[in-house]
Amino acid sequence: MGRPNGRQPDRERQPGRGRPSIRQPNREAADAMDIVVSSLKKTWILDLDGTLLKHNGYLRGGDALLDGAKEFMDRISGDAIVLLTARSEALRERTVDFLLESGIRFDHIIFGMPVGERILINDAKPSGMTTALAFCKERDAPVPYSVVEDPRI
Repeated sequence: MGRPNGRQPDRERQPGRGRPSIRQPNREAADAMDIVVSSLKKTWILDLDGTLLKHNGYLRGGDALLDGAKEFMDRISGDAIVLLTARSEALRERTVDFLLESGIRFDHIIFGMPVGERILINDAKPSGMTTALAFCKERDAPVPYSVVEDPRI
């Protein structure tokens, strides 16, 4: 059974494998962080407000992408992308139109989500590869992540 932090006991891991991670700093920007992942296809689950878009911008004159959001989303374009938002279903058309006009690709968008924590639980691969990662970024801060594939994972 896994530990509460989502990591498998060391005896179930292969040395040097199965450890997607975050590495800081990125060589391109002092405040950026590399998300190190496998070369397998991934599912990205992202919140909208405060994560990719200005928090409640739609209530204050209109939506706006956060710095780095478009570039980050472009780097994960080959993977499945699920967007979550607490926005009401009544804002679907307006929100989807803004995202598409801004060049933000996604596969699914779910409206009406609760405003509390987002919790992800997944099983580890038999190899011990970690298959669930979570990152909290500062609300409305630039998107600080770069994605790096590591073929050893």
